[in-house]
Amino acid sequence: MARTRPVTNGPTPKSAPTTQNNGVKKSSKPSEQQLYVVSRETNDPEGVHDNHEIVGTYKTLAAANAAARDDLIKGWGREYFDEYEASEVDGMVHVIATCPDGEEMVVMVEKSGVRKAIPPPKAVEEQSYVVLRRSNTDEVKNILGPSEIVGTYKTLGDANTVARDYLIKGPGRENFELCEVKEVNGMVEAFAKSHDGYQEVGVVVHKNTAPSSKMTAAPTSAKQYTYTVTRETIDPRYQDGDFEIIGTYETLAAANAVARNNMIEEWGVEYFDDFFEVQEVDGRVRVDAVCPDGESMSVRIEKTEINKSSVAEKPAAENPAVGVPEEITVYHVSTHTIDYHHDPDGGMQDTAIVGTYLSLAKANQATREYPAKEWDMDFFEEFDETVHNGMVAIKARCAEGEEMNIYVEKGKLFTYGEGLREMEEELEDSMSESDGEGLREMEEVSDDE
Repeated sequence: MARTRPVTNGPTPKSAPTTQNNGVKKSSKPSEQQLYVVSRETNDPEGVHDNHEIVGTYKTLAAANAAARDDLIKGWGREYFDEYEASEVDGMVHVIATCPDGEEMVVMVEKSGVRKAIPPPKAVEEQSYVVLRRSNTDEVKNILGPSEIVGTYKTLGDANTVARDYLIKGPGRENFELCEVKEVNGMVEAFAKSHDGYQEVGVVVHKNTAPSSKMTAAPTSAKQYTYTVTRETIDPRYQDGDFEIIGTYETLAAANAVARNNMIEEWGVEYFDDFFEVQEVDGRVRVDAVCPDGESMSVRIEKTEINKSSVAEKPAAENPAVGVPEEITVYHVSTHTIDYHHDPDGGMQDTAIVGTYLSLAKANQATREYPAKEWDMDFFEEFDETVHNGMVAIKARCAEGEEMNIYVEKGKLFTYGEGLREMEEELEDSMSESDGEGLREMEEVSDDE
């Protein structure tokens, strides 16, 4: 009786490095080099178990050829396959084998583009904790904001505090009733429901297990950021999806490299026949793809300021500036667009922050003026304005089916002893970096704040 081939396509051959280290040895200095990629493809006649994976990447053709010849034999043994043929095409090994169940497995060597060898992306070495918000409806995003990442923190205590307070002190809290707060393995999980019981929202602390490297302490006058790579999968047939954190990195370059390669390394670009797009927005890579079964996948990068109070520099006795940070309230004007015209299921969505203000009145004014500045008002078939907690929210629908939400969100900046003027300057610099349109005019905090 023939052995059943494992669902996982067998163990990874010991001689074939995985994509985790790419099979590339460290070099003393960067140099131009040709790389060779060994991949394994499984073709199911019924199309159920099709799979593509990278076995390893090698610096020499000889090493790649050896790994390709040994891959199937070391994984399953030669006697497992009904047919087995190894050949060379332009000097590169090509193996075709037939399994007892009729599936065909192909292992091949391919050249990659000539490029400079660079060290792998570095991520934050210190353990960090990410506070995530999960919800069961898109309407929650309109109330609490589009971002599913509340923040990234260097200590579990800070993350737990934020998670506990979010549904009590956070934006839109009057719309929800806190149901449960608990700790799982020391990490807080908080849950709330809307008063009508329809909308549910949870805030959980997630331990970040990304690869690590040391973080250099920045001067107290400069802000430090982490860059979190996330992947979201949406199934339009069932109106549900999955959200996961790929990793958190200390540099944008490292996060961009991971975001760019994440789906390709896991499935291969051939898997996404219908649509696969890579672009950069404000310097951050974003990848959108559509799977053969209709699911849409998005990889994004979230920029998060590191809580400086958790960065150990000097003992408090030696550094009087260390203490409880002062807070300044800011107001973000955000847009959330759903393109029903090009995707009736609402899978094409885009979110952007178009302005940040120190005055609620100025933020409300900018929200009201934004549609008229960007479009002719005749462009909108429906236009509705509401006010929640003094913050304006506009919902508009275009004749072609696009739905747009423009709304104000309350946020906080930690001053760490800096004056309001210094914070205004940093806020202006941050806005100019994010949208490249020059410094935005910031207003003093209004009297009603």
